[in-house]
Amino acid sequence: MNYTKPAGRKPVRIITILLAVIGLLALPIATAASAAEIPGAVTSVKITGDPTKQLKVGERFSMEAEWQVPDTAKAGDTFTLSFPSTITGYRSSFDLTAPDGSSIGTCQVQDTTFVCTLSDYVDTHDNVSGTLDFTATASKQTDSKTLDFETGNNVTISTELPGGGGISPGSGGWKQPNQPIKLGDVTFNGTAIQWTILVPVEELEDTLVLTDTLQPGLSLSNKRIGVGYLAPGDWDNGPTKNAQWGAEGEHHTLDYVDGSNTFTVTVPNINKTPGGMYVIAYQTPLPDGVQDGDVFGNTATGSGITVNRDVTYKITSGGNGAGDSPRSISITKKVTGAAPADVSYDLSLQCVAGNGEPVAGFPKTVSVAAGASATVSDIPVGSTCTPTETEDHGAESVTFDPSGPINVTTESPATIAVTATNVFPSTGGMQITKKVTGDAADQVSDAEYTVNYRYPGADGEEVTGSWTLQADGTASLADLPDGTVVTLSEVQPTDTDQVRYGTPVFSGDGVRATDGGAEVTIGAGGTVEVNLENPVTAVPPTSEPPTSSEPPTSSEQPPTSSEQPPTSSEQPPTSSEQPPTSSEQPPTSSEQPPTSSEQPPTSSEQPPTSSDQPPVSSQQPGSSVPDSSVPGSSVPGSSVPGSSVPGSSTPVSSTVGSTYTSPATGSSEQPGPPPMTTGEINAGFGTLPADGGKSPVAALAGFALLAAAGVGLALLVRRQRKH
Repeated sequence: MNYTKPAGRKPVRIITILLAVIGLLALPIATAASAAEIPGAVTSVKITGDPTKQLKVGERFSMEAEWQVPDTAKAGDTFTLSFPSTITGYRSSFDLTAPDGSSIGTCQVQDTTFVCTLSDYVDTHDNVSGTLDFTATASKQTDSKTLDFETGNNVTISTELPGGGGISPGSGGWKQPNQPIKLGDVTFNGTAIQWTILVPVEELEDTLVLTDTLQPGLSLSNKRIGVGYLAPGDWDNGPTKNAQWGAEGEHHTLDYVDGSNTFTVTVPNINKTPGGMYVIAYQTPLPDGVQDGDVFGNTATGSGITVNRDVTYKITSGGNGAGDSPRSISITKKVTGAAPADVSYDLSLQCVAGNGEPVAGFPKTVSVAAGASATVSDIPVGSTCTPTETEDHGAESVTFDPSGPINVTTESPATIAVTATNVFPSTGGMQITKKVTGDAADQVSDAEYTVNYRYPGADGEEVTGSWTLQADGTASLADLPDGTVVTLSEVQPTDTDQVRYGTPVFSGDGVRATDGGAEVTIGAGGTVEVNLENPVTAVPPTSEPPTSSEPPTSSEQPPTSSEQPPTSSEQPPTSSEQPPTSSEQPPTSSEQPPTSSEQPPTSSEQPPTSSDQPPVSSQQPGSSVPDSSVPGSSVPGSSVPGSSVPGSSTPVSSTVGSTYTSPATGSSEQPGPPPMTTGEINAGFGTLPADGGKSPVAALAGFALLAAAGVGLALLVRRQRKH
């Protein structure tokens, strides 16, 4: 049976190819329309393999391209490379893989171009670049020395062809087989496997029946196969060029259930012309997720024939890349010494690019508390950053580790650690203990005492406060800078009827007592112990003593014998009364007695009561007449033993209220006692009070009389010396 080329077959094939081409062209156009295309991303292309071997038509080869995207690239952006017409790309899809395994983007290789779509990796990395490789086939002869590719911005990138250039037409393919064989290869576009079974007519009877069993995962493309006859001598470097293809149902039949992995083809009326050959061709699409190196098998049996073939999917394609991820700087705040509590420290981070211009968004400011950290992100590689502290809260110094500017390089970790240390003065504290001592301490055990303190604060303002303490109570201050002077004072406790408080006493090492208080100097790393002692004494009970009365002055004459001693209620004269001095003169003869008009007290006058106190005499020293108005000075009807004045024979009457004549002048004087002789003094001194001298007051009165007698005796002695 002779085969002829089926009428109308060629237009159908052309239409199918055109539709496929339109679909392929639509894909990159739609992709480009949805994202921005990056011009000039591909920077070089080269052919890998033996550089001395010239390419031939139909020969498969690998290519490598280098690419780089700007820092402004964002997720969804694309870059492309268009192929020259002399090569066809093997369709494949692969990721551009970063060192950490993440995807930088996805590339699709098509017949005439490849398109790479970037991921969000470029949003977080700078200087993103890499390489990719793909497989192509020399599809057309050329004498050109180079292959010319075009990038997205219509820039031409040329690469030299190996072996001196050009693509040769080939060596004539393979020889015509003389036994049944099965061939298989991945299609140029890398989407399917092309299977071909060749059966020489010498191996056949009248009918050819073959059942092909496909590997699980493979299926018959479009549920169609091609059956052709190759006449003797039509082998032209292969079976497909001159084969005569017959229409299904007219020249052959196909038994295939959709979705199964087996089919049976039947070819009746075999043409047995020697040298002829039957060709059965079909495709099986590659399953999704096929990987480089996957193997697919196929076996066909029937009409005494068994042929099989394994095809390895080996389309070299892939890519990688890397970028400089923006770094972060983490600033940890550390403080030493007496740092203020509950405050945050403001820091500024300025970053400049390699050209000296500030990085966009910088400087940045953070606020961080002691012991905490704050992170500044999105710092491009190549930047130089300098941290400074804008609020240090009075620290003595601020240091950064590492010190100086921070260079952010590709070798820098993802997060660069920086420590900012604020150095404050060393700290210490003090504790005060209240002590109450003395014999009355137990009487004020519940009393409260107020102690005031003050010291200079870190910001220059004075800090003041007070404590209320009881006996054995304590209070303290902590975290004060080394050398701080704390001034202490106590509010003076109030005395009561029962207790009296002494001066408070501050004591202890590092404590200096001041007027009314103390000063405490704080030392680093320690606590100054301060003792505050309050001495308390008890107030003794009191009784009101009797007031002493004033005795007669030295000018009073001793009482006569008729005068009554003081009553028991009268007070004796004090010991401070002195007798008259020697300069005092006795009365002269010219002294006149009181006139006759002066009347002595009558007998009806009553003596003073026992409660009356004797008044002090107003007479001058040396007067001869004592004040007769002094209560108790005489008792009516009493007599005092008398005696004559020395040098005179006239006796002196001792009768109370009688007159007497002065021996010197002979004149009469008013009632009153005359000067006493020594005998009279002795007799008068011997006179006892009515109670027999048992009263203390009477005894004291006796001493007073003795003093008065001494005065009188002195006067008499002086008078006799004058005469």
